Amino acid sequence: MKRTYIADAAKAALHPVRDKILRLLKEDERSTVELEALTGENRYNLYHHLDVLLKAGLACELESGSRARIFGIIKPKKPTAAVLLLGAKERKRNPHAWDKLITALEELEGERIPHRRSIRKLQVQIGYSWSE
Repeated sequence: MKRTYIADAAKAALHPVRDKILRLLKEDERSTVELEALTGENRYNLYHHLDVLLKAGLACELESGSRARIFGIIKPKKPTAAVLLLGAKERKRNPHAWDKLITALEELEGERIPHRRSIRKLQVQIGYSWSE
């Protein structure tokens, strides 16, 4: 297996709590109150993870109120990198496409991905040529 070094954005997205936050923000903008309820994280931990996502350039603060802050996903016109988050929802919605994607990754990598039937999520990092 090749050793791969990943950018800060991908590294930030790999954490399970931050992955969950990003998936929720992908659906819609969310307040910290909503994120607390949906993630089950306490406010202290939630703000820590949101801070990591902000510093990595994956999330942005849209509004800051007295009780709650509103966060969203950053969607730049000319991104330097992107992380695709695919999980159980996508696998269930289109299992054929999920299998094709794993097969394509195996072909590109030149070796089989072990335990492919046990894969529960995929995170694909994309780097753009203008960012090099």
